[in-house]
Amino acid sequence: MMQRAYWMRTVVALVLCAPLWAGGCGGAGASLPERNDLMMYLIMPDRFDDGDPGNNNANGKQNPLDALAVQGGDLRGVHRRLPYLRSLGVNALWLTPVQKNVPGAFHGYWIQDFLTVDPRLGTMDDLRALTRDAQAMGMRVYLDVVCNHTGPLSEPVGGAHAWNDAGYTLAWRDSTLLPLPPELQDLALYHNFGEVKQWTNPYQVLGELPGGLDDLRTEDPRVLEIMIRIWIWWMEQSGCDGFRVDTVKHVDMPFWYAFLEAMRRHARALGKKEFFIFGEVFSGEDAICAPYTMPDSSGRAGFDAVFHFSLAEALRDMFARKHGVERLARSLRAVDMYHESSRPFQLAFIDNHDIPRFLHIADGNRDALHRALTYLYFSEGIPLLYYGTEQDFPGGVPDHDNRESMFAGGWKGRVPAGDSFDTTGATFRLLQELHALRARHAVLRRGVTDIATIDTVANVLAVRRTAGDDVAYAVINQSEVARNVDLPAVAGMWQWPEHIPVEAEAGALRIELPPRSIRLLLPRHVER
Repeated sequence: MMQRAYWMRTVVALVLCAPLWAGGCGGAGASLPERNDLMMYLIMPDRFDDGDPGNNNANGKQNPLDALAVQGGDLRGVHRRLPYLRSLGVNALWLTPVQKNVPGAFHGYWIQDFLTVDPRLGTMDDLRALTRDAQAMGMRVYLDVVCNHTGPLSEPVGGAHAWNDAGYTLAWRDSTLLPLPPELQDLALYHNFGEVKQWTNPYQVLGELPGGLDDLRTEDPRVLEIMIRIWIWWMEQSGCDGFRVDTVKHVDMPFWYAFLEAMRRHARALGKKEFFIFGEVFSGEDAICAPYTMPDSSGRAGFDAVFHFSLAEALRDMFARKHGVERLARSLRAVDMYHESSRPFQLAFIDNHDIPRFLHIADGNRDALHRALTYLYFSEGIPLLYYGTEQDFPGGVPDHDNRESMFAGGWKGRVPAGDSFDTTGATFRLLQELHALRARHAVLRRGVTDIATIDTVANVLAVRRTAGDDVAYAVINQSEVARNVDLPAVAGMWQWPEHIPVEAEAGALRIELPPRSIRLLLPRHVER
């Protein structure tokens, strides 16, 4: 628990000072990837691996038969699987929130105590050890930040959490289960309009999320001050390399500009020059997501990047639902909406913990999954892999069906099949190769993207990435018949996955594409 004196300090002092506590650096001397080189893996610790069975009932009873109950995964489990993750080829880990949740909550987003590691996940020492050893292996670690809400700790007096424009009186649900730190126990710091019912209504979007989560009045300077203090503390204590920020669009931007400025300033004071802050703006509309990467009128920077939901939707539509190539082309044409400093770092993904898994949408079609993953690792931005995708997890609907346990005995009945950490499966091996391709070819990590050619009638698309003199192509055939695609001649290219040289003929590269296929054309020389 933090010392009370800490909470009496001013925000300015916190942001400008040197580290306030020991124990936050970790990974000294490790060779860590630059932002352009990140290949990220999303972990929900409760569902990943159970490294310490003794903590399974520490904050809510474990029940492997209940998808909404604690399964037993923890930080030690993530720690012991670092060799597995490194063998896959990822070099960055994003952990869903590790703070103490409402008893029984497993996902991390129902925080009760913002200053404590959830006992079911372990201790701060466990988190520090995980961060330190991951960094020593060349992997960065990113923590999940929640500023918008607490867990469902309050309730309206005499009524349900239905939307009410007039608001209502709040009371604490349980006097033994109050938010921490104590400064968050002032009910005046919370909105009281109920759950959002109209997601396109800007007024309601700033209200409560489903589940009775207590929505913080983030426009109140006191909330901003508390949150800055909380997350600076986690930055220092954990030694993390950056933050993923939850529910960004449910908080007004003035809060974020001030919060981001404070985090960056303190990260610099700690010597964290590569501290990366990326935000979840849950929308498939680039026009909604892009403004969060823009500076404000005074020049304060927005988010370093946001999740590229429009790309995710395009890849799911095209490869899983067998739509045409125009959907991806529209997403590619929209990238200029984002601030130029953020464009190379948008988080590119095909599924995550909040949407159905790709294989569920694709009706189990693993070939479609492999084509989507191939484009994902070709694409501009930071590729993000959701845990279990490499093991062909099928997912489902609702959300909890997409949060299967990797380890034996957890949700989805992994017994007697055992742990799902196989390194010999086709999808795992494909991802190993895609990680290696991206690591070897600088053009896949730093190249600018444009559309080389598109034919919506033939249903073919060629996407080009360019970095200096290096050029790479992803050529996609979405039709049910074989297609030939001609591209401008580029010397010294080879075709993947066939691993064959491609020679120019009559001033052009002619690529023969089987039905429903994708091919990469890469420089023959290797640039790191």
